[in-house]
Amino acid sequence: MDDLPFLPVIYGSKLLEMMEEDRLHVDSVLSECGISRSVFQNPEALMSIRQTRLLLGKYLGLAASNFPAVRYGRRLGLVEHGLLGFVFTWRGDFRDMLGLCLNYLRVRFPLVYIEMMHENEYFSLRFDCHEKIKMYEYFILQAFIASFYENGSTLTNNLVVYCKKVFSVTLNCCIRSCRLKSRMIMNSMRSGFMLPRRTCAAGKGL
Repeated sequence: MDDLPFLPVIYGSKLLEMMEEDRLHVDSVLSECGISRSVFQNPEALMSIRQTRLLLGKYLGLAASNFPAVRYGRRLGLVEHGLLGFVFTWRGDFRDMLGLCLNYLRVRFPLVYIEMMHENEYFSLRFDCHEKIKMYEYFILQAFIASFYENGSTLTNNLVVYCKKVFSVTLNCCIRSCRLKSRMIMNSMRSGFMLPRRTCAAGKGL
């Protein structure tokens, strides 16, 4: 299973961009990971679990910048997620649009569990990771927060972030780095966001 293609190569390409900005020896890193640079020239290519873990692990071992997951997540816009056309042409209920987007992302990220709950005043989005990528859960969670903030900032910057206690310090740093007007709830069994319903009530796409 570790060698089955599963992740669109665009996500690896964005990691390579960061490596080049940090002046890391990208070709050497790719060689050590057993990945050909030609893979990133094919927009329809997919990376395997093994390749993804190796590339991310190498980067995190070499990166000297602060909050690399935040930098990474803020590069993942609607285009990178494959949602631009869908979101900007949507004319229905915001809740329905959000649900369809999440269904799409569940297919795009099969090892990240995404759940949407309907609270009284919030849409609650919860995330968890498959055991195969659990070692990088802290990175993935911060990247999701940064990406969701960048994509949803036209709607609201009043997110409530809740997280497992073990991630509380890094997530606080992430929130400050993103300049989110957020409060954080610790000791949760899972990690995710709560998005105010009132903010989204009039949403007809972004």
